[in-house]
Amino acid sequence: MATDYIKMVNGFLQKMGNLGPLGPDGTCVLRRGSAVILVGVLPQQNLLVISSPIMDLPAKNRLALYRKLLELNNAATLDTFFAIEDDNFNQVFVMLRRSLQGLDYNEFQRALGMVGAVADSFDDQLIAEFR
Repeated sequence: MATDYIKMVNGFLQKMGNLGPLGPDGTCVLRRGSAVILVGVLPQQNLLVISSPIMDLPAKNRLALYRKLLELNNAATLDTFFAIEDDNFNQVFVMLRRSLQGLDYNEFQRALGMVGAVADSFDDQLIAEFR
């Protein structure tokens, strides 16, 4: 089953215009406009993770940033959400998680598009406000 999910997502990436393929670890890095998008397939967890780093965590005003991200998560992120990777990356990401089971090409394409669109819509604004 694990290799089936990898093959499926690689097929979606190929269909989208020779993107990818996923590496041996089940991940790949894509560029969509100015956004860097990370695609991860976690077959053992039945999980597709798509994320885009949008900014480093600021040294100051973190509480205000966290509040802003929570407000945006509630009102402006569609199926995506903002997340903090403090331990490993010290960055703010736009993320989307979805079960691999039943995933079709249109859903995959929409997921990539949403992560890229939300990242592109808010990266400059958040950087300007909290840097």
